[in-house]
Amino acid sequence: MPVPSFNLNTAFSMVPTADIPHLLEDYSFGPILGEGGFGLVLAGVQKRDQRPVAIKIIAKRDVPHWVTSQGQEVPEEVRTLRRLQHIDGVVQLLDYKTSANHVFVIMERLDMGVTLYELGEMLGSLDEDLSNDIFRQVVRILMEVFTLHSTTHNDIKLQNVMVDLHTLRVTIIDWGQASLLHLYPTNTLLGTQDYLPPEFYHDHTYRDPLQATIWSLGTTLFNLTHWGPPVHQRNQVLQVRPELSPEAADLIRGCLASDPARRLTMPQILFHPWMYRNAPGGIPALVTDATSEWQQARTTRRRRRDQARPSIHPTVNEIITLLDTLRTTDSST
Repeated sequence: MPVPSFNLNTAFSMVPTADIPHLLEDYSFGPILGEGGFGLVLAGVQKRDQRPVAIKIIAKRDVPHWVTSQGQEVPEEVRTLRRLQHIDGVVQLLDYKTSANHVFVIMERLDMGVTLYELGEMLGSLDEDLSNDIFRQVVRILMEVFTLHSTTHNDIKLQNVMVDLHTLRVTIIDWGQASLLHLYPTNTLLGTQDYLPPEFYHDHTYRDPLQATIWSLGTTLFNLTHWGPPVHQRNQVLQVRPELSPEAADLIRGCLASDPARRLTMPQILFHPWMYRNAPGGIPALVTDATSEWQQARTTRRRRRDQARPSIHPTVNEIITLLDTLRTTDSST
């Protein structure tokens, strides 16, 4: 789907065009896809092959953390994306450029991709089978990021999950708030207000980054199936649409348990009956992908498991053990 070009002075009202001459040589530009405190994201096309791209533009003064990656100082988001490129479903980083005052992060753009928020605006609440397919993919991507890199996304929401309308393949975008588990800033606001767990409002801290992620997953699934946020009332069971299956209702309520100690863990989500309602043979479909990649990573996973540091939450080790078991089972069938 071609993206129309337009006046760069409009697109770069936040960025002086004199600051981006080298970028103009390689890319043509289209509409603004999004903007916020970080800067803005433009649709674009890579000139040499007409590949659709998304160009994230950030003023250097607004980059929260600079780190070293491949011998250069880059925003932490760039280093995160470089580390996660082998994981199917993480948005692909295509290029990274800098100028005197700005950084430019060039990523893949799905030609027929929409965010889950845009999909909901078109369709309203999704049927349970489609919600199941999308949610399984989201969990699988986050699970691999957890287990292989001890990293959390920290801002899962409808706007940060894209789906290809042709293939229904899911891609998670906007890794700007991602962090390593043992560096997790527990007293720092990460994510989006409507997706924050109740413990943050109680004492302004995340007691556990994975529990916060599971809360955001539950909020996302509720939004998919209801096209509206969950309404929590003290000492009452969360109300869901009566036409949802009991398994779907149980999973949503388990993810959205107000007490973090009673919230589902990632292994419990993986083995939840709703997760493989449409999977042949009763094997969770989300753990049957990328077998060769997992074989290559097996040594790394086992080393991390054997040398697990106290700073890595035990739930991560649970997931690693679970996935090793599932992979072995799957390869023997």
